[in-house]
Amino acid sequence: MSLPFPAVSVAVAAIAIILYIVSTATDYWVELTSAPDGKTFIGLWRFCSTLAGTTACTTSLPEEYAKFKDGIWIARGCMLSAILIASITWILTLLALYEKRSGHPRLSFCKTINRFHWKVNGMAFFATVLLVFAGTTVIRAKFDGYVFGYSIILAWISIGIGIISGSMLTFCFPTITDANSPGST
Repeated sequence: MSLPFPAVSVAVAAIAIILYIVSTATDYWVELTSAPDGKTFIGLWRFCSTLAGTTACTTSLPEEYAKFKDGIWIARGCMLSAILIASITWILTLLALYEKRSGHPRLSFCKTINRFHWKVNGMAFFATVLLVFAGTTVIRAKFDGYVFGYSIILAWISIGIGIISGSMLTFCFPTITDANSPGST
């Protein structure tokens, strides 16, 4: 049996994970100040100022922005948890797909994959979407009135892609369960 649709859903999940990582790692979540000669951006890990074409970054927030520190920590935790859960889910899905396609289970958990396990993978991916949503919402609430940078926009885009991927994992993967596999109905 050909498995193009599951391969597409794995690729969509990989795109979501890449967007999670890029948005978490980059420094342009919020533009704090904008002047003709420079800009100040804050990311989840660094505070950066660009002045006259020169960018300087530091890992500590200046005192005037200390009130945002708790929101940044919450967003960090949410984004890192989302990356971790999504990566584990993606790896398990790849392993299970390989086992199903090869017909030679090598891992004990892959011997009993059934519709329930596929749905758990999909629901775990939905959990990552909720974590990213929570992280971006905290940042939006803490930095109300500021301009958002491309990092948070990538996180918002990854939410949509994550919903598509979670839906594909939850509702479409059971179609690859064949009649000879353990646990099929």
